[in-house]
Amino acid sequence: MAWPVNISTKTVVGTFYDMQTELPASGSVTFTPSPPNGVWFLDPAATTVVVPTPTVAQMDANGAISVVLPCTDDPDLSPINWTWHAKMVSGTGQVAEFDFSLPSASPATVDLSAIINVPAIPAPPGLYVKSVNGITPNVNGDVTVFTIAPTILDNLSDVNAPTPANLNILSFDLASGTWIKSGRLTTVEANMGAWSGGTAISRIQGLENARAVRYETNTGTSCANATDTDIPFGTVVRADTSLFTVSGANYTCVKTGFVDAGTCIRMAAGTTGFELKIKLNGTLVVGTNGLTGLQANIWTGFPVTAGDVIKTSVFHNSGSAKPLETGAGRQNHIVLEYRGT
Repeated sequence: MAWPVNISTKTVVGTFYDMQTELPASGSVTFTPSPPNGVWFLDPAATTVVVPTPTVAQMDANGAISVVLPCTDDPDLSPINWTWHAKMVSGTGQVAEFDFSLPSASPATVDLSAIINVPAIPAPPGLYVKSVNGITPNVNGDVTVFTIAPTILDNLSDVNAPTPANLNILSFDLASGTWIKSGRLTTVEANMGAWSGGTAISRIQGLENARAVRYETNTGTSCANATDTDIPFGTVVRADTSLFTVSGANYTCVKTGFVDAGTCIRMAAGTTGFELKIKLNGTLVVGTNGLTGLQANIWTGFPVTAGDVIKTSVFHNSGSAKPLETGAGRQNHIVLEYRGT
């Protein structure tokens, strides 16, 4: 049919194939305009009323159709912004229906294969853990692979979680039909001390990529009275410059991630009370308060960004400067553990 000359149109085409006969399909596609509230269209410029009757396109010997249809957003056809309803009926009785818009910005020829709505296939359920290293979950869904006993380290070296490849947690992915790594082993509380000067409990979870460094001093660093004094631990027991760089009392993070920081100090006799602190970029993250003994250790964890500076400091008010104690069993230290994100 010929539409009024002022109405914008597009040529809608499609080619259909019969999966059963492996030949071009037969049948038809009926296009029905769907104006809001079922009203008829008006074309004021052409002084015309357009009745929204269906347009039927028969499939030819090649299973193809071609039909000219008005654009659904043409301002000359009122109301605008309506939709077409397509009903496809094959010669063997299969029926498919969908709605679509035909905007003026579309190409001159629009192929149904580019706009037909194919229902999405629901995603399969999530991952199901069947076993971990041959051990099936208990009634709570938990799998106990092994238990790590506390480890006593007199001279801290690299600390890495026992995560060989065969201890990954594997789950079956229904979507891809493959086993994938869905988790890793963690230790909830690992004893990282008894170092001379105190024991520190790290409470590390997810030790994958964890590494530790330790700095000590036996120099008797002098801590001023009534002044927050930064402690430069100068003697290196274990260091990794790819994780932290050291300048005086500044421990600068090289990488972004998470740091567990612990420190222990012992003040000289005559210190009536002191506070031990760990700071990040000058802000206190953990500290003791009003200690009456000579020795203290603290431990904490916090996220860091590359360039952040960690410091240990001491404050006391004993009337005069007091040094850190030196000699056997008086190692004053700071331990920094980096954990990857």
